[in-house]
Amino acid sequence: MWDELTETVGKTICEILPQNPIIIGTRLKVVSHNGISLSSKQQSSFIINLTNIPQINELRQWSINNEEYLAAIINEKRLFPSQTVLRTPQYNNIITINGIQNLPQEQTTFWINASISIKNLRQPFWYMTCIKCRQKADLDNQTSCFNCYNCNESSVETIPRCRFQAQLTDHTGSLIATFFGENAEKMLNCTAQELIHIPSDQNISSVARLSTVSKFFIYLKARADAYSGGSQTKYNVISLLESDSESSTSNTTNDT
Repeated sequence: MWDELTETVGKTICEILPQNPIIIGTRLKVVSHNGISLSSKQQSSFIINLTNIPQINELRQWSINNEEYLAAIINEKRLFPSQTVLRTPQYNNIITINGIQNLPQEQTTFWINASISIKNLRQPFWYMTCIKCRQKADLDNQTSCFNCYNCNESSVETIPRCRFQAQLTDHTGSLIATFFGENAEKMLNCTAQELIHIPSDQNISSVARLSTVSKFFIYLKARADAYSGGSQTKYNVISLLESDSESSTSNTTNDT
């Protein structure tokens, strides 16, 4: 939840959370990054603990009957597959880069074990996002303000977010993937707030303390972008786990 909802609805939910409240939410945004999650928008509304709807009573009875099961899910944190709770993948769950092409079309997420190298130190390493929805905000050159087309609002408050592309390499091949947010900051060992202050005549190495870990377990999400005449598969890094404890020389290289 964002903005005033955190002080109104969010506060109410926190107070009655031990009672396992049933909540109806409308006009929510569905986010598939790191699993399925819901995010509030300006038009969102919530109703808590209605009693005159049969489906609510059925859901409440189901939750009572499955109390132990729900508790186990929460304790194991399977509902929150973020980089802070994801465990090191089993060997048989790791695929090679060359093996990605053999995956079923419906499988869009997978683990690889690869090294990471940033080939282009002159690429943009951050962009401005709307503070409400965290989507990209575009600068209006006429007003010098940022507009958010996702919220359909102008002159929005913004916050920088780290983003860059890097090459992932294993013994079978390589691919280009995009790092966002915390994963990107983890690789660079600096924040987006620090990056925005890099002078235009300097590259990222003047601020970033580049990671010296040689290999990572990387959880990727593939997305096929269609265009006239074909399609192109792009990869986003969902989670990043160190796969060795030894440090080596920086695996980030300068432009050639």
